[in-house]
Amino acid sequence: MNGLKPLSHGVRSISGKTFDKKFVALGRVLDLWDQIVGADMAEKAQPVKLRMPKRKGKHYRILVIGVPSALSTMLHYQKGIIKERIGRLLGDDFISDIEFVATEARHKDGAPQQMKAKPLEEKDKQDLSNMLETVEDMDLKSRLNSFGESVIQKDKQSKN
Repeated sequence: MNGLKPLSHGVRSISGKTFDKKFVALGRVLDLWDQIVGADMAEKAQPVKLRMPKRKGKHYRILVIGVPSALSTMLHYQKGIIKERIGRLLGDDFISDIEFVATEARHKDGAPQQMKAKPLEEKDKQDLSNMLETVEDMDLKSRLNSFGESVIQKDKQSKN
């Protein structure tokens, strides 16, 4: 029969990775996120994870930031500023590097942002219909029509 064990013996197995040092470090970044990237950018870009690879005996921390693809270039150019702010707030050696990964744009309420497509003009619909009149397979014709509409809409959006 086993005797009673101190509670500290089971805490590590119960808490698991939740209280691992990289999650605690990511929590510190999350707490200060508004100050690190600014309030307006904090709504659009979020820290996703903290990678801690070990190279040649040294530990590195790489902050992975999820950002809509339209803003990734802008944030990439601000990478030095972000690292500097993290260094000022959390210590110079807190983050070794920053990586950006694409995420979908979101509204303030957290729902994915959808672009509203304008309906095609009659001239565009007629031109598309004329191009597809020789296609006999109705399923293929329907899919090509849908594809054509999206191409025309994106072309018009890029011109605006």
